[in-house]
Formats: sequence, C-alpha cells, structure tokens
Amino acid sequence: MANLAYGKATWVNDKRHGWADWKYGQAGLAVDGILDNVLPRCAILDNYYSSQPIWMVDLGWREPVSGVIIVTWQGQGQGKICY
Repeated sequence: MANLAYGKATWVNDKRHGWADWKYGQAGLAVDGILDNVLPRCAILDNYYSSQPIWMVDLGWREPVSGVIIVTWQGQGQGKICY
C-alpha cells in the first residue's frame, strides 16, 4: 500500500516548532520515509506546551485512509512500538 503522507506538509501545535532556533523533532520527520527510530530522526509531539498535542499532515486532497502506522522512540535500549 502506498504511503499517502510521504513528503507532505505537516503541522504540530507545539509552540517550540515556531521558534527560529528550534531544530529538533520537526513534524516533517514523521513523513520523510525513514524508519530509523533514533531520536534525532523522530518528530516530537508531547504535552509540555499543550495539554492536547496535535500532529497533522496535509495529503493535498480528500482521501480515505485505511490505517496509520506510528513508530515511536522509547529511549535507549527500547525497540519500536507500532499501533
């Protein structure tokens, strides 16, 4: 099945991503097609600045989505968890 989100525009409601000097965990890393789960390659979404964190991707058109795979980073020594 094709990755509809690959390379598409992304957005998060974490205000850190709007800071000019913030260079970590950019939302676009979630759709870059790289499944390496080391922290520098991971998009960051947490509830430090927002009680309800949101990550969005603009597919560019309306499209039925049959599933989503999320690969998480759990810290050194922990493996991938997919939902």
